[in-house]
Amino acid sequence: MFPTAFGVNLYYPVLGIAVAAQFVLLAFLLHRDGSLSRRVLLFFLTLVPLGFLGAKLASVALHGLRPLETELLAGYRYPGALLGVLGFGFVLHRWFPSGLSFARFADFWAPSFALACAVGRLGCLAMGCCYGAFCTASWALVYPRGSGPWWSHYESGAIGPAAPESLAVHPFPLYLFGMEIAVLGLCLVALKRKAYDGQVVLLFLAVHGVAKFALEFFRDPYHLLHQSVLPIAVVAAAVLVWRGLRDRGGIVRPVSSGRAEVV
Repeated sequence: MFPTAFGVNLYYPVLGIAVAAQFVLLAFLLHRDGSLSRRVLLFFLTLVPLGFLGAKLASVALHGLRPLETELLAGYRYPGALLGVLGFGFVLHRWFPSGLSFARFADFWAPSFALACAVGRLGCLAMGCCYGAFCTASWALVYPRGSGPWWSHYESGAIGPAAPESLAVHPFPLYLFGMEIAVLGLCLVALKRKAYDGQVVLLFLAVHGVAKFALEFFRDPYHLLHQSVLPIAVVAAAVLVWRGLRDRGGIVRPVSSGRAEVV
């Protein structure tokens, strides 16, 4: 739809860059931990299409079955990707070499996934598939004629058929991009201070879910299914609190190359 380079839509190239960025960061974190192996990287590469499958199924659940051309242009939903990766990842975690648990792997996966989501939001911005509600602020965006926002505003009667661009809307993908970068930084800091394996991914699910819940109110059209990350965030936050209360009476040794200990 827009923008393009040499007539090629940039949505899927940006998604490819997002996956590549995630792969590089995850490999770096695993290497620094001494957990990098071909088997682990193959495990990650197996999760990538499964994550996209979950994202597509979530899109179908939200919109129903649409023409193939529409589905190929866009139609991936974050909650589905998250559930697809974590669900299939837990089932397939037996691939891991001895000494690497799924919880430990997930702690390294969380910041890499935040990076992938941040880069992917730029693809959403380019495609115009995720856009914000009407906005009069100075930082509002307008999309060109023929874009998703333009068609939405035209069909609602807000603009006429000759309008060269959409109405001004919130730069919703940029809001999400900023949030993802902040969560990425938080996860990287938490990796150095975590007390037990699984703490970082729980923190990611809790903070990211609550932040995305708040930002979804700027999306147009708003749909309750977009808020499906909130129950995940609540459960993750509850587990974090439970672990904190359980370990409160002891001294928790930070995780370095093995399991955390409470003494």
